[in-house]
Amino acid sequence: MNRGAARVATENFVFLWRRNGLPLSRLGITVTKKVAGAVGRNRVKRRLRESFRRAGGSLPAGVDLVAVAKTGAPALDSRAVSRQFALAMETIRARLRSTPPQNP
Repeated sequence: MNRGAARVATENFVFLWRRNGLPLSRLGITVTKKVAGAVGRNRVKRRLRESFRRAGGSLPAGVDLVAVAKTGAPALDSRAVSRQFALAMETIRARLRSTPPQNP
């Protein structure tokens, strides 16, 4: 995913993204053991998946997105995760509008 991927960083996440040429967007999530134990990692993943699901139609179409959690992510509540996710999606949409699609 890292080759050709653009980055958007928030306080507790780094979002890597690139166009996928498909009519839908996909989400990948990475939460390492350095960030939290199993319960904390699963909590972060669950909250990111829920943010992705709720964003639904407002997500940019045709984008592969990988969310990488930073150390403070497990302490966030659902609203904070959703806010950071929405902020990243706004930035990605703006960048997609400003750059034309490239052929792979």
